[in-house]
Amino acid sequence: MVKTHAQVGEALDLPINLDDDNTRESFWHFAFIPARRLAKMLNLEGKGSSKTARNIQLYAINKQTASTLRLAGMIEDAMKYEKICDKIYEELPENVRW
Repeated sequence: MVKTHAQVGEALDLPINLDDDNTRESFWHFAFIPARRLAKMLNLEGKGSSKTARNIQLYAINKQTASTLRLAGMIEDAMKYEKICDKIYEELPENVRW
């Protein structure tokens, strides 16, 4: 059995461009691990590190939802999720933005 990054706890490099479809697909399994664990994998430290990790996860989930809706022709619905992504992105610290 091949282990994923999430299973072995390897560090991930920042920034992670979650607007890129391929990158987001590679990151996808990290979107559902505990935020504290992801924070450690991203080498995030200090107050707010788990929240930052969780916001990265939420961005990935919402961006994927928007992308899926766009492909289905549901543009107005996709735009709602993209606005959520914009708000999340604005809250991210500068060092994790892409």
